Amino acid sequence: MGLMLAALAVTLGTSDNSSIVIGRRGILPYSLSLNRHICVYGPTRSGKTGFVRYLVKKLSRRGIVTILDWHGEYTDLDLLSISYDMVQIDISKIPLKLLTEIIGHGLGLNEPSMYMLYKILKNSKPETVRDVVNAVEEYFATTRTEAEMKAAILRRLEYVLSSMSRGVLEPEILVKESCCIDLSNLTVIEEKKLAASLILAMIYVYYMHSGIVRKNPTHFIVIEEAQNLLKEDNTILHHIILELAKYGVRVILITNVLPDTTILTHCTLLMFKIRPEYTKNIVISEDLYKIMNSMKDSEMLVITPSEISKIVPCREKNFENYIRPVKVVEEYIESKEDYVKQNTDSVSSERENVQVRDFNQVKRRDYMTMSNSDYSETKTVNNVRIDVTNYLKKVEDIESRLAIIRERLDEIERMLVYEDEVLKKIVEKILEERE
Repeated sequence: MGLMLAALAVTLGTSDNSSIVIGRRGILPYSLSLNRHICVYGPTRSGKTGFVRYLVKKLSRRGIVTILDWHGEYTDLDLLSISYDMVQIDISKIPLKLLTEIIGHGLGLNEPSMYMLYKILKNSKPETVRDVVNAVEEYFATTRTEAEMKAAILRRLEYVLSSMSRGVLEPEILVKESCCIDLSNLTVIEEKKLAASLILAMIYVYYMHSGIVRKNPTHFIVIEEAQNLLKEDNTILHHIILELAKYGVRVILITNVLPDTTILTHCTLLMFKIRPEYTKNIVISEDLYKIMNSMKDSEMLVITPSEISKIVPCREKNFENYIRPVKVVEEYIESKEDYVKQNTDSVSSERENVQVRDFNQVKRRDYMTMSNSDYSETKTVNNVRIDVTNYLKKVEDIESRLAIIRERLDEIERMLVYEDEVLKKIVEKILEERE
């Protein structure tokens, strides 16, 4: 009995950086290994978003999390939330062939058009997004076919890339701080595909140049609506995702279409319950089909190379509506003014003239983190110097620590519940044997 309880305590209490508890199998917690990429598969409204939001909160305490958010479903989480066009698209660091493939697949170009684009960029050596458009504009077409291809390329380039040349945030922010890249303001799918692909390429090039191979995961990239990026012919993104694994980067694909086997064989598949009509184009073994038919709506299958497990996944508590009121920089400025008014004897009522610039695109949490240099403020009133920015930052630091403490208390509470249930089962078993 004592040995059994000791073993049980070890099972419940142990955790390391290579696994994370994602739910329960029966009455015991189930840990997911992080040594592979993850594919979260299921139809619309099957519970994928609520589960991934829970997963992001846990992973953000293990390392850097980057979310490519197609619909604005994660912008209210405790991450740096920025619009895609705030990030500098530094194409000068992306190898030319990789850049051509990314732009070509993002814009849906055919092979001849992609080759023509490669020749143009090879001769012009662009350093900015605007340089790409200018290079195509200046290219002299010698045949009617070239003129038609140039017009097609230019029309799509100008339409999609024009909004990507205004970024003010260094691309290194993507690998140094957890953030959510909000793509929801883009209305055309080609824009979202190209923006997401360029961001993935920049992250890949950064780690490739660093040359540091890591066994344990340190960076997690969440890709919403991944089926739009992982087409069968988009081999360059397949290559990027597979190569990122050796640098300690794990990609989490959220999709309603199973990816190509090239990707799927390197992923742990988390499958929510799907209706029979969704399985017509999928080859499923008879045993797996039986398991899927026996699933409840609240359950999820975890499919690894060694086993298939049916679990009840964790989800974010009280998750109903993910769209919440947007906090922009103007509100931050107003909060600073309110603080000064409440803590000084006399302050001029005239509002300071702060130039918000393009930062009004930046939403939620830690606008201070990215813009302290622009909005750092001190007030001197009655010979007392008040550092407003520092005060507000300390408040946010305390709030973030409290949030972590609450999360840990929740985990302890869940583990105690599991332990109680297990002890009850053991006691019942002993009583049955005595009878």
